[in-house]
Amino acid sequence: MKHLLLYVLPMPKGVPTAPELLGRTAEDWDAEQARCAALIGRFDAPPTSWPEHPFFGPLTAAQWGRLGYKHLDHHLRQFGV
Repeated sequence: MKHLLLYVLPMPKGVPTAPELLGRTAEDWDAEQARCAALIGRFDAPPTSWPEHPFFGPLTAAQWGRLGYKHLDHHLRQFGV
């Protein structure tokens, strides 16, 4: 299942966000864009250990990168970017 969702199938629509990832709202669009760019930049210097994903469990650095790409692409497509 993990392989299908990471490498084959598109990001599913309507999947609820894990509760531990909720809790903030966008207040300032320019600040959110800057924060997003900074977070993307952090993938250039990954940590020595990655947290466990709430649905997939342990992921490698490459799997986290692929999931991050698919997730960001999914949201950018939502807004026609």
